[in-house]
Amino acid sequence: MIKLTNLVNEAYGSTKLSADIENWANSKGLNFKKLSAKKSPGNYGASISNTFLQVGDKYVLVRYETVPGAPRLNQLRFFILDKPDLSAKVLASADYVEDFGYVQSALEKAISASGKEAENWNVKSKLDKFIRDLSKDKKYNKFSDAQAGDMAQSILDDNEGLERAIQQIYKVSDAAGWLADRL
Repeated sequence: MIKLTNLVNEAYGSTKLSADIENWANSKGLNFKKLSAKKSPGNYGASISNTFLQVGDKYVLVRYETVPGAPRLNQLRFFILDKPDLSAKVLASADYVEDFGYVQSALEKAISASGKEAENWNVKSKLDKFIRDLSKDKKYNKFSDAQAGDMAQSILDDNEGLERAIQQIYKVSDAAGWLADRL
């Protein structure tokens, strides 16, 4: 038989999510700071807890909405924002957070890539090696122009700052087209 206190302790809530975000930030060597926590009343006796965190150069809002008498309607939400304000621009979000999986992937895309990888692409030797590695299989794979274009755009989308670096270093205006030619 499961005791109610054990079940409550197993629930993934705002405290556990905030702790997971702090552990993730510490493992990445990013600045982490709890900025504020505020609980306010919601509709029909509900309560809304908003916790703002700073992670790196971005801000995270952890929102926990509880409904008395109907725990199945409780909702843990997660937002990555550009400033610690409810009216800020949302960079990523997740409703009904049950575990750290999606939150971690959103954090890695929005926070750890912001600025770090973009700066590294500005080293021409690193960019040259990356392009060489991509074009190694060129003699084995015969891509159509459309396939090469799709792959090039996908590579640019997955690597923050790569498009800008290609445009600056190789003096091209269409980085996707230039990269597709190399594939």
